[in-house]
Amino acid sequence: MRKKRRCSVLSDADALSIMTDVLSELGCETPPKEMLRRISQCKNGTDQAAQWPELPAVWDAYHARLRAFHAVDYDDILLEGLEDALQAEPSAASPFSYLLVDEFQDINDLQYRLIDAWSRNGKSLFIIGDPDQSIYGFRGSDSQCFARFFAGHPGARRICLTENYRCTPEILRCALPVVRAPGEASRQLRAMRPPASPVRLVKSDAGFGEALFTVKEIGNLVGGIGMLEAHNALLAERSGLPLGFSDIAILYRTHRQAALFEECLQKDGIPYIVAGREDFLSDPQVRGALAFLRYLLDPADLLSLRTVLRCCGLPEKELLAKYRPGKNGSAALCALLAALPEEEPPLLRLLRSLSSPGRMKPEKLLGLWTDLLHLSGYGPLEQLMRMAVLHRQTPEFLEDLLFGQEADVQRSGARRITADAVSLMTLHAAKGLEFPVVFLAGVKNGLIPFHREGLAADLEEERRLFYVGMTRAKDILYLLSADEPSPFLSAIDSANLLCQSPPRKKPQGKQVTLFD
Repeated sequence: MRKKRRCSVLSDADALSIMTDVLSELGCETPPKEMLRRISQCKNGTDQAAQWPELPAVWDAYHARLRAFHAVDYDDILLEGLEDALQAEPSAASPFSYLLVDEFQDINDLQYRLIDAWSRNGKSLFIIGDPDQSIYGFRGSDSQCFARFFAGHPGARRICLTENYRCTPEILRCALPVVRAPGEASRQLRAMRPPASPVRLVKSDAGFGEALFTVKEIGNLVGGIGMLEAHNALLAERSGLPLGFSDIAILYRTHRQAALFEECLQKDGIPYIVAGREDFLSDPQVRGALAFLRYLLDPADLLSLRTVLRCCGLPEKELLAKYRPGKNGSAALCALLAALPEEEPPLLRLLRSLSSPGRMKPEKLLGLWTDLLHLSGYGPLEQLMRMAVLHRQTPEFLEDLLFGQEADVQRSGARRITADAVSLMTLHAAKGLEFPVVFLAGVKNGLIPFHREGLAADLEEERRLFYVGMTRAKDILYLLSADEPSPFLSAIDSANLLCQSPPRKKPQGKQVTLFD
């Protein structure tokens, strides 16, 4: 096997920065995110480069930058793995005698080919998945991957799990009709839990009305305010066990819906955690702060070093041309900074003060970087700080940001760690999780199914996404709708829903917190 040079893995933010520079130099007006999406699609086998005449030049320039910085993107890792597997002798033993693949419905074409190559000449291939939870079509996944698998493995044994031990019968009776497209057969899935409370359909004003109802209802459920009779019954069904904040999740279709929920939760003093990759991670100052952390852990990361020098207003080209990383951390950079003719840079003083940065908490390092650039109170960096407080070690923090799934990327509602907190996340981030209580927000036309201007919605995938959100609830499910409800609600028998209409008047006077 050929020896490969050690490379850094490109973060989404770094890829966007490089692509922005490339497109600017080439005079290409395609948005950087769109161009990155096209390149990823080509690598994953879902589209052909010939569809975009400008792509070859951009492709060459982009990958030349990656080689210069000794970096690869995530797709390159898969492609190199596939190349190695295909170059092996046909009779060679598989690198995995027993290969198990979970969440098979999420794979794209490139990942399918990699699994196929890895399992060649192996003893056993075991895949686990649910086509009704195939919700990543925008990443190239295909719910027909199971049909493709059985066509390529005619001797495979199929085991269907038809008993559901998570959701109450009431929740399944509402969720199963939603996922079934017109003309499809009914799903064979049986609830193994005893009957409980009906699913609640709450019709209120979109946005503020949903957030206000949800937060007040959370207060009722955890016992912060006098219990209503209905909630006494719900708690009795849970064998008298009290609900905690961590038992509750608020799910939504887009990150933008979270702002009002956060505002209301903060006013009532309810702790919460937001999961998922939010827009602030693309902020230039946030990218600079993360590059600073990555450089401290890996002085050979030239791309992160470039970003750090840019943020500090230092001559990046001159310093990078002379930079030779060594074994003594940032010593090589300190020597170059000390040789600059200008006054001693503040970055040099900061680097000299850090004896063991790898052992420092990410929150502390981010605070030092923020002070260096006089950015205290800057919103996006404050949000990043609320992510950092949830991690004790910097390597773990950076790894979650780079490789973690949506649910792994979390920030606290405040700059402190709270063990018992309400979870806020998108429907995509919630897949694979479960909560005793779920508030599913924005069940209205335009959000569920989600409509983008100029793009047709994939209604079948949107059905599956709604189904995934509903079945995250174990005991209690609230569907928060508006005047123009989601068309998917029409699939649910109204007899299986308990309709509620909360007061629409906004509260007057001072808001009392839950813990006053």
